[in-house]
Amino acid sequence: MINNSNMQTTSSVKVCIRTVIIDIVLISLLCMTPAVAHLVGISYHYFEPMRIALFMGLLLVDDRKNGYLLAAILPISTMILSGMPTPTICALMVLELMLNIYLFHLVSSLTRSAFWGMFIGVIVSKVVYRLMKWSVLSNEMFQASALIENWQLQLIMSVVLSVGSVVICKLKQR
Repeated sequence: MINNSNMQTTSSVKVCIRTVIIDIVLISLLCMTPAVAHLVGISYHYFEPMRIALFMGLLLVDDRKNGYLLAAILPISTMILSGMPTPTICALMVLELMLNIYLFHLVSSLTRSAFWGMFIGVIVSKVVYRLMKWSVLSNEMFQASALIENWQLQLIMSVVLSVGSVVICKLKQR
C-alpha cells in the first residue's frame, strides 16, 4: 500500500525548496542591481528592477502568498543592504507592490489576460504610489510635477513588463 501523505509531503518540500531558491536568487540579483548600474553609469530605477524581480518570482513560482511576501521583502532587503529607499519610501513601495499583485490577479482573472492584468496593475499601482508619495512627503521633497515625471518611459516599461508576463505564462503552459 502506498502512503499518499508521505508522497504529498515530499512533493511539498520540493516545491518549498524551489520557491526559496527562486526567491533568494531574485533578491540577490535585485541587491546587485545598483552596483552594476553604477558601474555602467545608468539610472537603474527607471527600469523597474524591483517590479521585474517581483513578477519573475510571481510568475515562476505561481503562488500569490509568495508574491506578497516578495513584495514586502524586496524593498526591505534593498533598504537594509543599501540604505535606499528610506523607511518611508520603503513602506510606500511595499504597499505599491502588494497593490500591483492584487490588481494583476484581479484583472487577469476578469479579463483572462496576463497582459492586461500586468499592464493595468502596473499603471494603477504606480499612480497610487505617486499619489501616496506626494501626500506623505513635503513639497520641498516631492514636487507635484513628479507625479507625471518620466511618464513615457514608465509607459514603455509597463508595456515591456506586460509582454514579458505573457511570454512567461505561455512558456509555463508548455
